[in-house]
Amino acid sequence: MSAILDIPDTHKLFGDWTPETIARMQRTARAREFQATHERFGTSLTVYDRVAAELAANSNARIPDKEREIFEKVSEAQRALVHLRDVVGAPPHVDASLSTLSIRFANEDFIGTQIMPLAMVAKQSDKYSVYSDRDYLAYPSADIGPGGQVQQLQTNIDQTASFFCAGKALEEYVDMDNISNADAPLDLLGNANYKANDGLEWNREKEIATVLTTSGNYGTNTTAIAAGSEWDSAGGGAPVKDIQDAVGSCLGGPGPTQLVGWCGYNVYKVLARHPEVRDLYKYTGSGLASPMLIAGIFGLDKLLVGKAWQDTANIGQTIALDRIWGEYFGVARVSTVPKKDNYSFGFCFDWQGKMTDVTYDRRKSRRGGYYVKVSDAWQPKVVAARAGFLLTNCLA
Repeated sequence: MSAILDIPDTHKLFGDWTPETIARMQRTARAREFQATHERFGTSLTVYDRVAAELAANSNARIPDKEREIFEKVSEAQRALVHLRDVVGAPPHVDASLSTLSIRFANEDFIGTQIMPLAMVAKQSDKYSVYSDRDYLAYPSADIGPGGQVQQLQTNIDQTASFFCAGKALEEYVDMDNISNADAPLDLLGNANYKANDGLEWNREKEIATVLTTSGNYGTNTTAIAAGSEWDSAGGGAPVKDIQDAVGSCLGGPGPTQLVGWCGYNVYKVLARHPEVRDLYKYTGSGLASPMLIAGIFGLDKLLVGKAWQDTANIGQTIALDRIWGEYFGVARVSTVPKKDNYSFGFCFDWQGKMTDVTYDRRKSRRGGYYVKVSDAWQPKVVAARAGFLLTNCLA
């Protein structure tokens, strides 16, 4: 076991930490659940294809009961997609299956909702509580003598802050000719559903990243690294002190929380090989530092690395790739029980959750087709600015 960190798997602390390996390390329970659900969806289609081939070769083939049950359910969905093309609307059981995938959708490249977790709300717009930091920093004396008066605590809650969950939606079109020619048309709708979900969550990731990388959302809890002191400059800067100061400036409050660090992938690459950081574990290991190791060094519960890409060029221009999370390093108190009244740097308020709708449009193309639409409504909001800290200009 490492002398510095209480982490038993020391062989996992060093190595070539590519975006793919980091993605596996950052896999959340939600991501694992989505993967399992998506695999079951794919397995069902595979079973359908195999049983269909066996029955085509021999109509009397012996099919295990479980596989026959799966075959019959998928067959029903396939027939519904083909034979209901003249009906405006969608077969409910298809909507339900795709909605289940939408609710559980997770892209491991996205980290936003691990820093500003989803807080499900009953209304599209409502008020939320903002607690006064001073209530938890200056208590009256608890001393009391015989017949003395007990000092009363003051709780100052700002009830004027509000959120509005703006509607979001994306859809993908699946042509009826493609559905009719496909052996498994449900798979085409599943792919369309996946793409619409990925696009919707990409938008959420960008919105959360914008909130988290805006200095004005942190009050006085932000520092711009001076020119010449960037962590990749000739002198190397002072990343250990910079991050220690950031971690030490985050206040805590009521409710269970984790102290979470986050940064863009380019910032992580610099930290992983930085002489100051590597000097801290030179007697216990060697090689590049993993996000887990860096988190342990600075007393963080985890370090999340933002790897998602965006194309900043206009349509028709040459692609211009850039990382969504930029060249920042941040720290945030994150509630482990996301509710709008819990203490946390911020939440992504979400109204009603994601839904998938499949509708048929006879006017499109030769024979019409299906639109697979995924919708949601959300707003990321900072609720406790002193519970976070932002370092800007980390790289030259």
